[in-house]
Amino acid sequence: MHNQEKSPEQVVSILHTLHIRTAKTPQSPSESTFLQLFQSELKDAESWLCRYSAHQDLFFLNQAFAVYCNVYRFPLKPGASRPSSRR
Repeated sequence: MHNQEKSPEQVVSILHTLHIRTAKTPQSPSESTFLQLFQSELKDAESWLCRYSAHQDLFFLNQAFAVYCNVYRFPLKPGASRPSSRR
C-alpha cells in the first residue's frame, strides 16, 4: 500500500467508498455473484477498518487493505468457486 503512512485518511476514504459500493443491493446477476463469493471477506475488511478507526493503528489499516486487494484481484469467471481463505 503506497503512501499509507503519509496519508492513512486517504486510504480509509478509498476503502470506505469501496465498502459503501458493495453494501448496496445488487443490481445485476454478476453483482449478486460477487457478493455471494466475497461477502465474508468484505465484512472482514470492514471490521479491520473499524478497528483502525477506533485505535489508529496502521496494522489494522494494512489488514483491511490486504483483504480488499485480495477481493478485487481475484478473477471472476463463470462457474468460479469461492477462493480459500487467505488469512
